[in-house]
Amino acid sequence: VQVQFQTLGGTAPFTWTTTGAPVPGLVFAGGLLSGVPSVSGLNQFSIQVSDANGATASAVVTQTVNPALAILNPGLGGPFSSNGSMDLLLVGSGGTLPYTWSIAVGQLPGGLILNPNTGRLRGGFNGIGSYPLTLRLSDAAGASVLRSYLLVVGNGPQFQGDGRLPEATAATPYRTDFQVASSLPIVEWVVGSGTSSLPPGLTLVDRELIGTPTQPGKYEFEMNVRDQNGSSAVQGFTLLVNPAFELMASVSNGSISRGSAAQWVPQRKGGTAPFRFLVISGAPPAGMQMNTGTGEISGTPQRAGDFGFTIEATDANGAISRRFYLLRVVESFLLRLESLGSVLPLGRPFAATLEVQGGVPPYQV
Repeated sequence: VQVQFQTLGGTAPFTWTTTGAPVPGLVFAGGLLSGVPSVSGLNQFSIQVSDANGATASAVVTQTVNPALAILNPGLGGPFSSNGSMDLLLVGSGGTLPYTWSIAVGQLPGGLILNPNTGRLRGGFNGIGSYPLTLRLSDAAGASVLRSYLLVVGNGPQFQGDGRLPEATAATPYRTDFQVASSLPIVEWVVGSGTSSLPPGLTLVDRELIGTPTQPGKYEFEMNVRDQNGSSAVQGFTLLVNPAFELMASVSNGSISRGSAAQWVPQRKGGTAPFRFLVISGAPPAGMQMNTGTGEISGTPQRAGDFGFTIEATDANGAISRRFYLLRVVESFLLRLESLGSVLPLGRPFAATLEVQGGVPPYQV
């Protein structure tokens, strides 16, 4: 502050005195009031002036000192998502109205506009990144103040994948989660509309779909997510619930021939691929091995007999089925005709014996 008081008339030189004191930080000397006020508020003091002939004059000076100019916003909010928007009112205090707002250092993200008269920051975002900014607030008296901020704009939420969830198996516990890429935390997960709903028995818990589905079928539904800045994403999903998994009694139960290459596969229904098969008790015929991926038992059985064993099969969701099977290995089937010699009598009856070895009776000729 620097104010020079003037006299009207009188004869120089003039002598200036005061009654009371100016605001702390200001000094009055020789008719000049100057300095930097250190406190705000209302203050009064009197000044007197006398000229060379002893004439005097006086005046009361009233001082109004506004608080120091300041930007009050502690931050600009965020981080923000690129498909979101911003609407923030900058707040100033102190100084002398009206205010003027401007960007002193840095640049606003594309799509965001600062109103210099109201201090309103408003608009969407045309890109992602970190934007260091220094805001300037100026008042009507020419005072100004600066404050620095960091404005961060990241990616809005986006679902990952094509919407096909891992297949489920009826009557078997199921658990899967939805994959979402987002620069900001996801604060809301909601099942939206669709041609059908979640499979009976399954529940959405935050980002996970958990439970035990009870009904096989194809289910379609939508998922909606929202991040902490209000940006959202939606995607349709498909979940196939396969019938309950079970090993079945196989029509292949029967007999195979010793010494001949053979293969046998346990029959199943329902379940979700891939499957895993194990023999948990007993053993297949000697010379035959199980393929744990398909359940096929193949090879060349080495001896005859009845071979009982139990197979345990597990599907991709952990559903388990067990069943006992019996394979019978018989001797190779042979038909032998008694030798009739090299010459048969013409026109005369004869008899011959057929001998059967191996195979499974009864026999038919």
